[in-house]
Amino acid sequence: MQGNPLCCICIGGVVISLMEKLQSDRDTQISAFCIVFFVIAFPVYFGMASSLTDLGELPGPKGDYEATVVESNLTLGESELNLDDGEPQTISFDTNTIAADLEGSYIAYVRFTISWAETNEQGQGQDQCDEVSLEIDMTGVAHNVSNITTEEYDESGNCAGGVEHVLEFEMIQNYSQINSTYEDATESDVIAAYDDMGYGRGVYSITVEVDADAGQITPGGPSPGPLGNNDQGETVTVKVEFITIKVAVEMLESND
Repeated sequence: MQGNPLCCICIGGVVISLMEKLQSDRDTQISAFCIVFFVIAFPVYFGMASSLTDLGELPGPKGDYEATVVESNLTLGESELNLDDGEPQTISFDTNTIAADLEGSYIAYVRFTISWAETNEQGQGQDQCDEVSLEIDMTGVAHNVSNITTEEYDESGNCAGGVEHVLEFEMIQNYSQINSTYEDATESDVIAAYDDMGYGRGVYSITVEVDADAGQITPGGPSPGPLGNNDQGETVTVKVEFITIKVAVEMLESND
């Protein structure tokens, strides 16, 4: 079946007529330019809008802001270790177990508490305080401090009421020195000052060892009794907790 030659003539005439108008008619030129502009501009606009959405919220206006920080204690884990003399034990805590509780919060610092009661000695003796060594391994944690931290605790006779030691590590850089007010800043700038950069999350491994002190007494009389306190180890409690924060930012009234 052959095409209609009249249609070809008709279409050709329209094209010729349109080309003539583009060359001579200003209104046609403007209309054609607008059509081309919007064909090009619309995809570019929506592409940029999509990119900004992926980046999150815009920084907002500059001004003077005040930050309100609310701190909370969140326990990662606690374990009681029954340690024999000279036989270390390792315990691990994974932040994945409290991921839901960390949602929407920053970790300001992590706190390690190690304690023991010194109540398992028997018999008589002096200098009965045990020596406890601690190794904190943060190789599996995103952090800004040393991978390995070691401590040794020797109470030198000051343990009758039990012993407790606390170690803290900042996960937000210079957290203790952060100001609460900010000048000529955006809301995003203020929040960024409290961002933990994902630090503090991962697996903490803590190794504890006891060097039990059996004590000594000076024999005297026909029945001096035991020469030590029969201390064969210690029960040590290890606790790991986070000080987490939530930040609210408000522009000061002078900027409204």
